[in-house]
Amino acid sequence: MNCKLVTIIPYYQRKSGILAKAIRSALDQTGIADFNIIVVDDVSPIPAIEELSCFSARERARIQIIKQKKNSGPGAARNRALDSLSRDVDYVAFLDSDDAWTTTHLSTSIAALQREYDFYFADHFQLNQIISAFNRAKRLDLENHKLIDDNLKLYEYVGDMFNQTLTGNIIGTSTVVYRFPKFPELRFREEYRNAGEDYLFWLEISALTKKFVFSTACECRYGEGVNVYSGAAWGTTECLRRIHDEIKYRKSVDELFQLSGGQTEQNKMKLKELRTQFVQNLIHSLIRGSVSFNGLILNQIQTDPAVLGYFVPVVFNALLRWKNKENVH
Repeated sequence: MNCKLVTIIPYYQRKSGILAKAIRSALDQTGIADFNIIVVDDVSPIPAIEELSCFSARERARIQIIKQKKNSGPGAARNRALDSLSRDVDYVAFLDSDDAWTTTHLSTSIAALQREYDFYFADHFQLNQIISAFNRAKRLDLENHKLIDDNLKLYEYVGDMFNQTLTGNIIGTSTVVYRFPKFPELRFREEYRNAGEDYLFWLEISALTKKFVFSTACECRYGEGVNVYSGAAWGTTECLRRIHDEIKYRKSVDELFQLSGGQTEQNKMKLKELRTQFVQNLIHSLIRGSVSFNGLILNQIQTDPAVLGYFVPVVFNALLRWKNKENVH
């Protein structure tokens, strides 16, 4: 395949070997000519350069490391790589540093995109799962989409991807490959460090094109590392930060896009759910003494004053559940 493709890996890990595994999965791609890999070291505790010792000189020549001056999150790291690209790049692929591709991911994605599509994604295995993401979420009914290649399990997405992403996202970041010249100025919103930056990217693309293609083949396995979702256990500061950014994301959607009445109502319902989760998580954290405030609570109230109205109902319901439990015993 004659095309210029760049793989972008934002990198921040505390254990050695994680990045090397991700890079190896990229270098082992079959059916595609040489392509470059950009690793953006986001001030990782394990420096990216240390992860390259296991590769040959020829392999290392294909890997560019960009060092951030301060830790700025995955969105900013991806943006730094996107800003460095020349305009002759045809395709950009994203791979998180704790994930690994199957060997045919890139060849399949390019074969799909060369059929005049703009954006590709695929099924995948999330962390510690044996059932694929598509099958777990059950948000894709294949009968509603157009089969275009049975061997590659390729489907044209038929429908409104904007609404799909807003109401039930199906896109896994580490499976995304897209046509860079079509969206050369598009960037991630860096203020969303813990959630939402990728969803907003998909929403902005879906507002610009309807040419989406996907594969039902599982082309990536998510691994264990520093991850805003797998590392954000209930009752932790990380979980509060993630919910905080999800609330910001939901509030920004109303400001950035023209939503339908149904989408607005559904977004409001999701905001109510997230605010309840934030308060529940905060109370649980305070009881356990496991939360480090660091201005997060004040920031949440300043960003979303409506959250204050959720404290009394959440506490009341918690006490009611506790009382009912005591009466049962």
